[in-house]
Amino acid sequence: GDTNNDWNINVQDVIQIVDLIMSTTDDIPADVLPQADMDGNGFINVLDVVNLVQSILGNPRTSFTLSEQEQLQLQLRRLNRKF
Repeated sequence: GDTNNDWNINVQDVIQIVDLIMSTTDDIPADVLPQADMDGNGFINVLDVVNLVQSILGNPRTSFTLSEQEQLQLQLRRLNRKF
């Protein structure tokens, strides 16, 4: 969910999770893991991004600017290239 602790679940959280997945280190901050592990399996992976995106898109109070939509698409393309 709210991986950057700004009290909002949004594209910035997606970016942070994608960055964690794409990084070459396994050193994930302890306060980020529970927020980023959307499916609760103890790992941060593509399924967590999918769950977060679905959560954001399913929230009727969420609105996206064009820039945020572009950022979301960019992060999804990054994941597609890796996997």
